Amino acid sequence: LLLRHPDRRAAGTVVADVVRIEDIMPTVIERVGLPVPDGLDGESLLGPVGGRLSRASYGPQVSVLPHIRELFPDASDVRFRHSQEAVFDGRYHLIVRSDGHVELFDHATDPGETTNVADAHPDVVERLRPLLDG
Repeated sequence: LLLRHPDRRAAGTVVADVVRIEDIMPTVIERVGLPVPDGLDGESLLGPVGGRLSRASYGPQVSVLPHIRELFPDASDVRFRHSQEAVFDGRYHLIVRSDGHVELFDHATDPGETTNVADAHPDVVERLRPLLDG
């Protein structure tokens, strides 16, 4: 996400904190000088954004299974057959499927999420699990 806000942040400033698409509307509203309405999902990005979480959950995506199998015949479709909940704290991304499978990825060392480190970091899984949507 790129924002131009010359009177708040210096050009080229990189903010590595968690931001979400829902944050765009309250940011624009605040930037044009209007009061941000209560009850919006997002938060303005013009103030401090550190320590935030991003959460997601979705049900089985059975309608896409035929397309996945057609386009990627060798790929696993297990992620689409189960509901999932996820939370991202800016470093760790925890994903828990309805079949009990747990994945944890460390974005500091593995931004491409190629290595599940849940077994190596049970303390992180225990810390993040209560923060899931459900």
